[in-house]
Amino acid sequence: MKKYILLQLILAFAIIYQAGAQTVSSYSVNLPACVLEKDAKVYVEGFKYTEAETGDAIFSEKLSKNIKANLTGGYNAKILAMIPWAKNQLYTVVDNAGEATHIVYGDFNHSASKPVISKKTDKAVITDMQHSGLYVHYLTFTEKADISFTGNIKVKKADGTEIYSYAFGKKTVAGQENKFVPALSPLDTKQSISNLGGNIANSSIYSIMGIGINKQSYELAKVKIITKDKAVKKKIKTLNKSIKNTLKSNSYDAKTAGKYYQEILSIEESPSTKYNIGVCYLAIGNLTKAKEYFVSSGKASALNIDGQIKVKEQLKNLGVEIIENEF
Repeated sequence: MKKYILLQLILAFAIIYQAGAQTVSSYSVNLPACVLEKDAKVYVEGFKYTEAETGDAIFSEKLSKNIKANLTGGYNAKILAMIPWAKNQLYTVVDNAGEATHIVYGDFNHSASKPVISKKTDKAVITDMQHSGLYVHYLTFTEKADISFTGNIKVKKADGTEIYSYAFGKKTVAGQENKFVPALSPLDTKQSISNLGGNIANSSIYSIMGIGINKQSYELAKVKIITKDKAVKKKIKTLNKSIKNTLKSNSYDAKTAGKYYQEILSIEESPSTKYNIGVCYLAIGNLTKAKEYFVSSGKASALNIDGQIKVKEQLKNLGVEIIENEF
């Protein structure tokens, strides 16, 4: 029984320890879905709909505007401060198709099924209409319709050769509860279509030619203290505590955490400390140093470092200036 209780306590401690693992926050960089040549000039056309209805021009304009903004706008200062080469301005956006080397265009369509009425309850109520005490009999019911919005974003060269195509689409169900038959206010499927189109235009589909940024949380290894020297051991524990407090206050402060780990490494070398320095370098976008420390720690391929280096090199080939931060 005592052994069983002891085992339970050990397991509970392990779970608590794992849940409290130290992490550092950052971002990872992904290549665009559609990569063009260096110095490409891009023209964004409107998106066509064969039977234009109210709101279609708004959707076309909004999606075109978002694609242009994604191609010309950089990421916010917080991201660029950590990873200076995470820039979106890979190509030049032009206002005339005649100047373009590549053209973004596309089409879209939408549909709404005939609203279906489902009876819910049959009620008789008393209402006071001009104090006459009239009885009013009514039905409460629900109207529903299936809404679909689909389309394609395409990229072609100036000579008309299509080089990329992406199909998008979303479905939803529009519904409302009404009283009386027929409904006093019929179900507005056009508004539902417009809302769905707005959601699509503001979704990530407009970033097909801009780099992608994803939030990341990298787990740090527990630093194992090897020395038997009490004074040295105490100093390392103090530095570990400083790292914990730093990242608790700001999980993105990999620079400060990295400096502390470097100080620990100068006192006592260990694979876990080297690995953590590599993680901190990865978090600030210095993939060169991150790779060096991962190799030195015995974890050369940790955290998809090779994949991130490949992205960095491809962006460099597209003309992006690669600046790697230091602690």
